[in-house]
Amino acid sequence: MDLDDPDDYLAWGQRQSERIGMGESGTRFVIRIEEQWSAEAKDFYFKIVKWISDYTGYTPHEVHDDMKRQFNDGESITGLGREQFKVYTDAVIHWAATKCDIVVPEADRYHREKQI
Repeated sequence: MDLDDPDDYLAWGQRQSERIGMGESGTRFVIRIEEQWSAEAKDFYFKIVKWISDYTGYTPHEVHDDMKRQFNDGESITGLGREQFKVYTDAVIHWAATKCDIVVPEADRYHREKQI
């Protein structure tokens, strides 16, 4: 089964809800399908983390943890959908610009220059 396919995922969710008896008691089983962010978006985010790390002297891991605390209630970012991840990354970019004077290029420009 390919859980990346929304139809397969919905069928799987229905089977799970029937298996555990949900739905009969009035409890809803909600499946939310969100498009995951790309490898390029992840690469861009961690490059920003590295720039902040270089500026502050903190390790990339420490910077990443601090960004999660500030902009994602300390939660892992892996569960963020594409739009949520963009909002999160934009907050980190704004923080880098205002607190560290780091000018972050547009993501498209960064990826173009990276390939040169």
